[in-house]
Amino acid sequence: MIILHPDVLISGTRVGGSTPCVRKAVLGEIYKSSAPSLPALNGILGHQVFEQCLFHGDFSEGFIKKQIKTAIPGYVEDIYTIGKSEKECEDFLSTLVNNITTFGNKYGP
Repeated sequence: MIILHPDVLISGTRVGGSTPCVRKAVLGEIYKSSAPSLPALNGILGHQVFEQCLFHGDFSEGFIKKQIKTAIPGYVEDIYTIGKSEKECEDFLSTLVNNITTFGNKYGP
């Protein structure tokens, strides 16, 4: 990953979607999935926590942990659908705290 403008966050999906692909519709039909998956759920929750840190300009460990606890209840159904517990999701998200804090210390307010 190359970051040219750290104040602008553009997802890989957005970048990939900016180029035309004639096979996109076919591939989308073959590989579509409506069921939640662990990587997708972890990504959604991680991005939600990170987004709140950016929005509030607070990258402290305490604030991040509070956002983790706030984000998880909104996805309880998906968490149980994939056979995980809220604690397991919280444990995974806790592994992101240092990276988010480091980013905030480098690029934050």
